[in-house]
Amino acid sequence: MEKAAELYPMYGFWKQPWWQTSWFFYVVSSIGFMLALGLLWLLARWYRQRKRKKTPWDLALARLTDLQLMVTKQPDIPSKEIYIRITIIIKNYLYSHYAFNVESKTDDELIVFLEQTSFDRALITILQEMVKNSTEAKFAKQQLDASIAVRDIQGCLQLIRKTIPQKH
Repeated sequence: MEKAAELYPMYGFWKQPWWQTSWFFYVVSSIGFMLALGLLWLLARWYRQRKRKKTPWDLALARLTDLQLMVTKQPDIPSKEIYIRITIIIKNYLYSHYAFNVESKTDDELIVFLEQTSFDRALITILQEMVKNSTEAKFAKQQLDASIAVRDIQGCLQLIRKTIPQKH
């Protein structure tokens, strides 16, 4: 039996394979972790891009509705501030929806510009009423009744709702 032990001298030369070493385990774990982070980042980016983009009319309607709620809850807000916000919202809407370069125009120039285009005459009338009240509030420094501002906001909401493209 003693000779059987001498037949296998290779067992003293055994070595652990490289894929079973601890450094290989740490390298593969690090690479797997980085890949998982990259995948999560790509998923988050895809999810953010998938969200519905707000249209110009959705943004304008939301801002005007918020302004209307603010005016009804706090009727002592200066009329000048209310009408400045209304005109900014309307000008941004016209710029983003129709690509009319009206952001730098005065309120009266806006009305003249819209009359020169093929804009609906009934909607221009709504804007003219708002501009008349806006002029009184901004330049005559009169504090208008909150109900007038709410009526003008409702007119602007009506203007935006009538200009939303219809899906056929």
